[in-house]
This record gives sequence, C-alpha cells and structure tokens, in this order.
Amino acid sequence: MALLREDRSRTRRTLAVAAALALVAVVVATVGLLRSGGALGDRLSLVALGADGRFGADVELAPRAGAQGYPLVFAVVNEGRRSARPRSLRLALPAWFRITGDSGDALPAERSEGDPLAHFRLPLPSETVAPGALPLVPAGLDKLRLEPVLAPIDCSLSWNGVPAFESAPPWDLERLSRVTIYWAFDGGGGRLTGLLRLRIPADGLLPAPVPTKFGELTAHAGDAPRPDVGVLTLESDVRATCGEPERPLELRAVGWKTASGGRLVIVMHAGQPRLHLFDLDGDGSIDLEIQDTDNDGIFESRRTVSYPLPAFLVPRN
Repeated sequence: MALLREDRSRTRRTLAVAAALALVAVVVATVGLLRSGGALGDRLSLVALGADGRFGADVELAPRAGAQGYPLVFAVVNEGRRSARPRSLRLALPAWFRITGDSGDALPAERSEGDPLAHFRLPLPSETVAPGALPLVPAGLDKLRLEPVLAPIDCSLSWNGVPAFESAPPWDLERLSRVTIYWAFDGGGGRLTGLLRLRIPADGLLPAPVPTKFGELTAHAGDAPRPDVGVLTLESDVRATCGEPERPLELRAVGWKTASGGRLVIVMHAGQPRLHLFDLDGDGSIDLEIQDTDNDGIFESRRTVSYPLPAFLVPRN
C-alpha cells in the first residue's frame, strides 16, 4: 500500500491538503462532529485506560506479555451537571486496525471503498452515568483489544482479475503508532462526539519480513498439469479481507487437506474460483499456484512459488 510521503512540490502539497480535507469530510459525515446533547447532557466523554493505570483522552497503550495486540479498556466520564444514559457507542478508527473481543474474534466493522476509517457500533448496557463520578467501565468494554491488521504477505488484484499475493509494502511506523479514534454516544435522540488519541509502542508493531520467490507463469492449451493430491478433506471456508484498507479486496478461501498432509486452498473473487494454492508438504508455505487467467473455468496457467500461506486465508485459532 502506498504511503503518504512529504513532498516539497506545490502540486503534491495541494493534493495532501485535499486528501486531509476529504478525510475530515468523511469523519464529519460519519461520526457527526456537531454536538447535540438531548438526554446525554453536554459533558459526556469517552476515555481509555493507559499503561500508567489512569484513564484519559490521550493515553499510551502497552502490549501485554504473551498476548496479541494492545489491551483496550474504555470508560465513560460525565463532567456535566446531570446524569446521562448513553445507549450505544460508535467508533471510527484507521482501517489498518481492528478491535477484537474477549474471545479473540474481530468485532464487526463497516468498511467502504475510499474511506480510510473502519466503523464500529457497540451497544451499551442500560447504566446511568452520574455527574462527577469515577470513570464508568460499561460491561463489554473492558476486555477489548486493539490489533493492527498487518501481515508479511498481502494481496492485490492482477490486471486479469486473479488475486495475487506478495510481500507487504513498508509501513510508516510514526503513522501506525499514533491512533486517533472518533467516537460518538447516541441516546435519547441526542449525540455527543469527540476524539480519543492512543499512542502505541512502535517496537514489535510490524511483522517480520519473509522471503518470497515467484517463478515464471506458464500457460497451457488446457488445464495446466497439477500434482496428484489424492483424496481431499474439507478443512476450512474463510471469507477474507486484505489489500489496501481504504480499498479492501474481499476473497473467499476454501481449504482442503490432501492425502499426504498438504493443503490445497481454492481462492475465489467475485464468486468465481480463480486461483489454486498448493502447500505440497504441509509446512505452511505455498509451493505452486495454478490460475484461471481468463475466468473461463479452465486453470491453464501455473508457476512455482515460495511464500508463507497468508494467515487471512485460514481460520483464526
């Protein structure tokens, strides 16, 4: 994914300003930065628990040893003069992050092409937040985790519509380590909004690079030769999202276990099988690709490869 880089030319500065204005427009349209209190009062805020054990609107998170991502504990603070009872919480954060629950599963998020934000809506328990009280941690908001959606292998779409897997491009650590969350409380016909700023350590944030190798793609008159994998056993059926967070690519991956303990993964795009990935010896590395290059149902092209099976194509443990 191409990253925003500082450019001294006036043209690129103008484009950068336009992109920033577009981002603000998205936030205003989605989260609504105009305050309308209603039953919520006018001083209700969302805060997060920092690594120092204190709640705040600008905090640093720290990873927990042996766990993935960063603990994310939200609380509600009422600095107004009357009690409030928010009914739901809306969050919008950079699309290259996700929020997971206590089970480790990702919370449902809405993503749209061209939108750099992922949007979440979390129902809140019917609790009254008293004015001047200590931060209230609603049930369900105390065991969340913030996880970067980064992988050493990413995906793109080839010119002919076949999914392609390749080494992920470099990321800007400074950009990743500062996360702005746009939040909104809904309730009683009103809405209160604001910003929450999180800082996360850059060390260990990026996945380690992995070696990859891609042979020449060879086309055949009919189906390309394929290895004899014996009897197949259905292993998984995963719907995956990968690629640029602002323009995510949606894939379906059906995994089969081979008779020799290897794996065959059939990758579909737009409902059509376009790519077969073979892990011949079951070591977690793809050894062979066979493609349907023109979407006619015939897998006529193949090439030898070497890269790790992308984690987003298999079920999460």
